[in-house]
Amino acid sequence: KPSAISTLMLPASQFEKFFVNWLICVPIFLLIFTGGCLIADYLIWAILSVMFPHCMVQPVGFDLIMNDSSFFVKTMYFYLCVQSLYVLGASIWYRRPIVTTTLVCLALIFAAVILDAILAVYLMTDEAVHRMNSFDFYSEDIPLIAVCSLLFCFINYAVAYYRFRENEI
Repeated sequence: KPSAISTLMLPASQFEKFFVNWLICVPIFLLIFTGGCLIADYLIWAILSVMFPHCMVQPVGFDLIMNDSSFFVKTMYFYLCVQSLYVLGASIWYRRPIVTTTLVCLALIFAAVILDAILAVYLMTDEAVHRMNSFDFYSEDIPLIAVCSLLFCFINYAVAYYRFRENEI
């Protein structure tokens, strides 16, 4: 109750409150996490270069990530999709939202895999398998993964915002 009262007394609109929470959860968390990983990497590099000066130990840094930029972009899309699911889950479930969202996502993935296996057994022919293997989901012309994941994230954030706004009233 005290946190709800202090949130209601804050002189800001519901969108501003949600946007500040979103900024903390998504981009700021990503920057802090990346910075923490880089600091840990360079700390390990410094310790190992002092302990083993004859070995050529190099820090990983951003070189490993930036060599394959399409992998980095796909990873960011995946991160945004998962993060949007957890923001939506936090606006739906109040008790243990991380555990509940994880269990619901695992149940949905399990159900999708089972449904996919059943459909693959009954509907796939050799010609359909050949056509499916030749389709590129991330072509240079139409980035289908980018459009689908950003649309998915936008829908999740919009539903979470309206749920947040409904709960505050």
